[in-house]
Amino acid sequence: MSRAIQASLSINPAFASVRIGERYYVDGAVTRTSNFTEAIRKGADLIIVLDPLVPYVSKGIAGFANRRGLLYNADQDIRTASYTRFETTRQWVLRQHPEVSMYTFLPANRLRKVLSVNPMDHRPYLAIWRGAYLSTLQRIHLLRHRMCGDLATHGLSLDTSRADAVAARLETTTAVKFADFFPDQKVVVVPGMKPARALRLAARNPDEDVVCRCAEGTTAVA
Repeated sequence: MSRAIQASLSINPAFASVRIGERYYVDGAVTRTSNFTEAIRKGADLIIVLDPLVPYVSKGIAGFANRRGLLYNADQDIRTASYTRFETTRQWVLRQHPEVSMYTFLPANRLRKVLSVNPMDHRPYLAIWRGAYLSTLQRIHLLRHRMCGDLATHGLSLDTSRADAVAARLETTTAVKFADFFPDQKVVVVPGMKPARALRLAARNPDEDVVCRCAEGTTAVA
């Protein structure tokens, strides 16, 4: 799994391709930003796309990117090309398939600034999660009238009450914790536990035997 994650971040010239078995792999964005076209080909007519690979827009600050060196500008160029390609493809595909409803969620511009500093720096992850949670929920509320109809067609309903409670907490707290993202704030990280066989990949143990338990009793490997 760790090698696959490494490969998914491999974009020359910053990171070389990663060998897995007899093949070499790179970031999927090299060939396409999203596989939503494959979902449509297989019959999906309600699609939700998360696209974090977007550039930061420095509104009213001339030379913002220019002062940040080669790597920053290369990163922004990749993000710009990736998003432009995705948006062009999305518009063309939806014209060809009017029966498909698609919702695209992008990071708010203030969050893009944090994401564009260093894609390998995990330290601001709580701030990133907080911004992503709040901006996503805000967009869901803005699109609620449309989403409710599309979800009802598939026998689903939209209830944001638990998410609203989490958002209210995230907006008021000054020191965000991992548990704040759960409605009841109850999450236990138990080291040394073996995950269920169904959660193992390719019959191999994960890199770390850590299991996160939330209040409902469900588990996930971390």
